[in-house]
Amino acid sequence: MCIRDSSLGNPTSPIEESVFLGLGYFEFLDYMYDEFYYVVIEDAGGQQIRGQVTCYGAEGEGEGEGEGENVCEGNLLLDGSFEKSGNSRTYWDQDMYDWGYVVCDKWHCSYSMGPWSGDCHYFVPSTRTADTPYAEQTVAIPEADEAQLSFYFWIGEHSGNGTDSFGIYMDGNEEFLALENNSAYHSGYSLVELDMTPYADGGSHTLRIECSTAAQSYGDTIFYADDFCLTAGGGEGEGEGEGEGEGEGEGEGEGEGEGEGEGEGEGEGELVLLAPNGGEQWGCGTTQTIIWQNASGDAGAYVRLGLHQGVDFIDWIVRQTDNDGAYNWIVWDHLDPGDNYAVRVQSYTDNAYRDLSDAPFSIVPLTVEIPNGGETWTMGDVHIIEWASNPTVVGPDVRLGLHKGTDFLDWINRRTDNDGRYFWKIPAGLDAGFGYRIRVQSYTDNLVRDLSDEPFTLELPTLLWLSPDFHEVFTIGQTHTVTWECNDMPAVGPDVRIGLHKGGAFIDWMIRKTDNNASWNWLVPDVEPAPSYRLRLQSYTDKWTRTMSPAFIIADPE
Repeated sequence: MCIRDSSLGNPTSPIEESVFLGLGYFEFLDYMYDEFYYVVIEDAGGQQIRGQVTCYGAEGEGEGEGEGENVCEGNLLLDGSFEKSGNSRTYWDQDMYDWGYVVCDKWHCSYSMGPWSGDCHYFVPSTRTADTPYAEQTVAIPEADEAQLSFYFWIGEHSGNGTDSFGIYMDGNEEFLALENNSAYHSGYSLVELDMTPYADGGSHTLRIECSTAAQSYGDTIFYADDFCLTAGGGEGEGEGEGEGEGEGEGEGEGEGEGEGEGEGEGEGELVLLAPNGGEQWGCGTTQTIIWQNASGDAGAYVRLGLHQGVDFIDWIVRQTDNDGAYNWIVWDHLDPGDNYAVRVQSYTDNAYRDLSDAPFSIVPLTVEIPNGGETWTMGDVHIIEWASNPTVVGPDVRLGLHKGTDFLDWINRRTDNDGRYFWKIPAGLDAGFGYRIRVQSYTDNLVRDLSDEPFTLELPTLLWLSPDFHEVFTIGQTHTVTWECNDMPAVGPDVRIGLHKGGAFIDWMIRKTDNNASWNWLVPDVEPAPSYRLRLQSYTDKWTRTMSPAFIIADPE
């Protein structure tokens, strides 16, 4: 949404004409846009113009970098209010069958009644296709005595089918589930607060917001969510640790960083860059925190951040950002690998008041992001390996390998797209324990590679699904043998029950009691064909001893 000035370009290719529109010059006409987001506006005289809108603000605004908009102090989530995500995947990975994203504003999601705050929100309407739309983000949660997730939620329309659902999952575990007929959420946005203390263990965890909607008319069911806030330890102590190294900065010369000169200063008023300050390795495409100190605030309300390589000024990272001591930068993926980079922090109003990294840091072309050390992954589960890269240097394809200690065990995949993520079903035949690392390597250059920074752990679960496998196809009306492995018979007991889920929604028990004998012949029921079904295997006597199968496909008979 335009909050400053804007221009409207004629929707021809190339654009032949542009009309400058001042602040408040027009109002949007709801629903009047096409698949290319050409919009119809109406000026004060009632004249309608069709075109594409470009928004302008103060210098440096809206550049798309940073940590996104957040809604609470100490929020561990990036862009918890979705204000900077839109239909991109910068902060939230997202997907929906019909149009590919679930985060949008009111005039790109025409049925929406609007967000809780700001311009953007999580919005999922039912469509003519059964679907499990989602948005997810992997977040590091520090060790703490308590952790909490809060958000605003509304079921704007409810079809009455009793099966459409909205769920919150952490590492695949269901933490919240609301069916569309839950009247507690029918009257408007309501605050939901969830205890996330079990995840405050110092590791990385994946938060997933997922809906499950049956095939029906568009908008029969509509789920809204907004302003997600994840805090640990009550939010205290955030941002501590800055303030060291006072009085270390140099005063550089005029211009864009050329002609660095004298001018060392002392005292609390120094504007001092703390990180990167020499020796770091930052990967293309990764999110890194630039940290500086200006205790007295004499640099003003805003600063600029710039990037240097050797004696050359490369570009501004951000032309204007709050002088709050930290900025999350998504390292540009086109940067050349090198060990002579530096960051500059500079007053927005006084270009002579600045500081540069004390020593160079490195930019590397390929970085393993997840798993990167400390995680505990369960064999038989599907986990997402994530990496970031410079696609020009790495190439269109990569290899993925598994190490334990100093030994290379095997390739997970010898060739897969260099798209930053790979769904890995962890084999059940590996040795349980600590010491595993993931290698990501260019397919064409075996010297361009990276390993997890620290080892992670693989554990053997109490119950382990062997079939259905990830993306295996089961046919309606046919009998399939589902199989599992029980690794702790006393904990599970002699009997189990098996239930069917679609996305985050529980459908029904397939059998309420059967022998825990590692297999069961399942007649696949007549349900809506979809690629998002999972089976739940659960102890008959202890409902908390259970496991979910990987997602599989239920298909119509040919």
